[in-house]
Amino acid sequence: MTATERVDSVMESLAGPMQRLREAGNVAVPTDELMRAAIAGCVKRDGSWRKTRPKGDDAVETLWSLVKFHRSGGSLYGWPWFAPKELTDQLDTVAQVLILVNGQQLTAIGAWQKALHG
Repeated sequence: MTATERVDSVMESLAGPMQRLREAGNVAVPTDELMRAAIAGCVKRDGSWRKTRPKGDDAVETLWSLVKFHRSGGSLYGWPWFAPKELTDQLDTVAQVLILVNGQQLTAIGAWQKALHG
C-alpha cells in the first residue's frame, strides 16, 4: 500500500467519527486538511506508520507523539509540550479516534488509571 492509499484509508475511517464529533459541537476537531497533512507526515512511502518521530511541522510531530503516547504505558517523555495548545487538543482527538477505529486500546489511559487509583 502506498502512502497516499494509506492516508486515504485512514481519512475514510475517520470521516464518520469526526463528523459526529463536529455535529455534537466538539471544538477540538481539526479540519480534514490538517488531519490529512498530519497523517501523511506520519507514514512512510510504503504506507506504514513511522517508527521514529518525523521531523517537520508542528502538526506532524504532535500527531506522531500523541499516537505514541496513547499506545504506550503513558510515558510523558516526548510529549508535545511546546506545540500550540489548540493544535495539541485537536490532534489528541484525532490520535484517540484513530486508535479506537483501528480496534486498538488507549493503553496510556489504563496505565494512568492504575497508577492513580492503585
